[in-house]
Amino acid sequence: MAIVVKPLEPNEFDDGLVLARLGHAPFDEATWREELRALSRDAIQGGGLLARNSTGRVCGLMLYRILAVPGAGPSLEILRLVAFDLMNPLPIADALVYEAFQLARLQGCETLRTVRRLTTPADTIAAVLAVGVIELHSVF
Repeated sequence: MAIVVKPLEPNEFDDGLVLARLGHAPFDEATWREELRALSRDAIQGGGLLARNSTGRVCGLMLYRILAVPGAGPSLEILRLVAFDLMNPLPIADALVYEAFQLARLQGCETLRTVRRLTTPADTIAAVLAVGVIELHSVF
């Protein structure tokens, strides 16, 4: 499956809205456009990436920004990633992440941040464990 990932252009906002609604159903056009505008606030760079399959159909969306981190280098922050395929959306997600990492490295990023809604404490601990920034120790 050939996936082409490019920055989301203003004339493609409606294509991106379709995918944004897959991940967050209550999105309307005004909310979507405000979210896109907000990406560049307090960021070195921010925007969206749109993935298209070999037939040119939109199949993936990533919203990201690159943040200045006091006392450290800039960091890539992934706000949303939506990939759609009838059988296997993972290659689409991989292509989006790969492109975002390429853009981030050009800005000097060495770290990754994600934005996730807090649900329950158990979910939060599982998420923190998954990214490897927590260490649990015990004597027994």
